[in-house]
Amino acid sequence: MNERFEAMIAGLETEGGMSIPKIAVKVGCSRQQIWRIASGKTKRPGYGIAVRIEKLHSQMVTKTRGLR
Repeated sequence: MNERFEAMIAGLETEGGMSIPKIAVKVGCSRQQIWRIASGKTKRPGYGIAVRIEKLHSQMVTKTRGLR
């Protein structure tokens, strides 16, 4: 399950041009939490953080698809 969130964060960084600190601010958690999720150190993110990462990733995908 964590691989999915690792991939979402990687996508936000590469395709969305966002840094770990910026993702953390948007998601509303610490940059250490995002780093732990992105690096596989956290087995499962908390429900609230998971939902906000998914929402942010979805918004980024929608924006990039709309620009193409």
